[in-house]
Amino acid sequence: MNKPQLVTPRIDPELPPSSDPLGEVLQLLQLTGVLYCNAEFTDPWGIEVPQLPGVMNVEVVTSGHCWIELEGQAPVFMPEGSLVLIPRGNRHMLRGNSGDKTTLLEDIPEAEGD
Repeated sequence: MNKPQLVTPRIDPELPPSSDPLGEVLQLLQLTGVLYCNAEFTDPWGIEVPQLPGVMNVEVVTSGHCWIELEGQAPVFMPEGSLVLIPRGNRHMLRGNSGDKTTLLEDIPEAEGD
């Protein structure tokens, strides 16, 4: 397996400021795949995302709120607009309210037409 090479970004003073700095950072990471899950939940709800070695999870709250909990850590409240990066694919839970029961990610049914 080849060792990844770090690329130093070129900063050009002639270019306008980026309108998508997160996208630029993610591009520098040279991601090789994606698992996209767009979900809408109603209370009570909870998802358990398993340990995924070599994976970076990006959790985004586009509306409402949730709680995120990593193993061995206290739950953290995520209001609407929050984004969390979990760089090492650690097992974690997302819940509508602290203490809500969780379902394994792979056990959540796909919506029809997906």
